[in-house]
Amino acid sequence: MLNRDSDPLIRQQRRGRTRKLAQGRSLTRRALRLVSTSLVFGTGLLAALLGFSAVNAGSTFGSPDCTLCHANSKTPVTQDMLKDSVHARLTCIDCHTGILNAPHAEKPPAVDCGSCHAAESMGWHKSPHAVRPGAPTCVGCHGTHSMHAIRPGNNSVIKLQIAQLCEKCHDKQFASYKTSVHARALERGDGEAATCTDCHGGHAIQGPESAGSPVAPASVSSTCGACHADKKTMSMSGLPTDRVSTFRSSFHAAALRMGNMKAATCASCHGAHDILASPDPASRTSPANLPKTCSRCHAGVKQGFAGVRIHVDVSPTGARAAWFVRIFYIAFISILVLGFIIHILAERLGALRKRRIAHRDASSEKGGVQ
Repeated sequence: MLNRDSDPLIRQQRRGRTRKLAQGRSLTRRALRLVSTSLVFGTGLLAALLGFSAVNAGSTFGSPDCTLCHANSKTPVTQDMLKDSVHARLTCIDCHTGILNAPHAEKPPAVDCGSCHAAESMGWHKSPHAVRPGAPTCVGCHGTHSMHAIRPGNNSVIKLQIAQLCEKCHDKQFASYKTSVHARALERGDGEAATCTDCHGGHAIQGPESAGSPVAPASVSSTCGACHADKKTMSMSGLPTDRVSTFRSSFHAAALRMGNMKAATCASCHGAHDILASPDPASRTSPANLPKTCSRCHAGVKQGFAGVRIHVDVSPTGARAAWFVRIFYIAFISILVLGFIIHILAERLGALRKRRIAHRDASSEKGGVQ
């Protein structure tokens, strides 16, 4: 019987098959290691990508992540700018809510400040700034990432900065304003003096042609009166406190109350942006310039007419003669009106009495005939 184990050919074939089997197992182990390594690497990469792009309110994505790119952009945004701003507690995506991925689109949706500042946004949308091309938006006046809160109280530096900010669009008005008594007072450090927003408002700005505007003819005296009727403010500046009350007792104010919007207001005589003190030779209300100022409404005005006092305190302690004349006319007209009423009542009572007598006589004659 043939012994197969002793056959050299058979042993050689067995050794070849064993070697091939070992090589196949080795390749299988290598393939499995490669696949497992690839899976681990791929899973880690996918997790990193998902973690970088998952921008939502509940994620850990914050401002530091944004500044990694934006700190070196054309308009840099740094952590120092953000932490010193009034919005330091907010994250980037609290304002830039349209950003859903990072890196985001080159031009993300515009920020809607009205989501937090609804009243201010509503006022701005009603103003000319909202409809005029090129007019400033929120960031045009307040800035973007380094936005700071306005410090409380009247601050002359901030008020001057407000006027300089408005100058970017309203250069002619600023050129007049910077020589006015208000601008000069601010330069001296008087924070009570008026800047643009004190007269025009901040967000709901309207022109003088709009009825609800603080600079509309019917509202000007109230706008000026916010300062010029305040005794504390005027006493600090050494100015009289009766200018608004005396104007409201004048013919001009009465005409305005009757609906004549062409009647003179404070600004008609004193100016709007270029207000100067009356002793100033360039002032519209200086004695030399009064005829020209008044002739804008009253043609052919002479110096005597223009010299008539406008802000007259008609009271026992002020213009006493005018006060006595006023009291006389009030009493005289009251008595006259009362006399008319008594006369009309007496006439009507007399007519009623005559009708009753005539009716009685007619009844008597009719009874006698029967």
